[in-house]
Amino acid sequence: MSTEYEDESIDLRNYLKVLRRRWLPATLVFVTVVTLTGLVTFFQKPIYEAEGKLLLKKASGATLPDLNIEGLGALDALTSKSSPVETEAEIIRSQPLLKETIEALDLRDDQGQPLELEAFLKALRVSNVRDTDILELSFKSTKPQEAADIINELMQNYLKNNVESNRAEAAAARIFIENRSLNQQQNCAA
Repeated sequence: MSTEYEDESIDLRNYLKVLRRRWLPATLVFVTVVTLTGLVTFFQKPIYEAEGKLLLKKASGATLPDLNIEGLGALDALTSKSSPVETEAEIIRSQPLLKETIEALDLRDDQGQPLELEAFLKALRVSNVRDTDILELSFKSTKPQEAADIINELMQNYLKNNVESNRAEAAAARIFIENRSLNQQQNCAA
């Protein structure tokens, strides 16, 4: 056992001897690496990330089984492989919602041009929190207030779109019921 410790101490002594002989190049390399790292860190712009979360709930609306209208606005999968939460994530990433957000906040690139969708999508992350019905949105920007404003506006636009979509479904169901009722009244009168 004592030979193992002697071998390790001998190796350490050899390293110290090499370091004593080569102290100047080792110091130059160390100082150069530390200086370059410091310069890169100093001149790099900080990147801020704003986050928001959306809880997606299954709608508990009225069901009309005899009319084949069930749960207006419900989060249901169309196929066994599709995920309603991923569908909602794609809606958030959709062109109309992104354009509405860009226009509402008047977002511009470095050249003063309206921000392109591709650049916006690079900074945006929409992901499903594992094993939940929660979508997490995050946006990275060099301006902290801009990042927060973008997440807030995007979430508001999504919610507004969702409400409008549910209203349109309810209106369509109302029209369907009225037409069916009118048809039944005409059949009874005839």
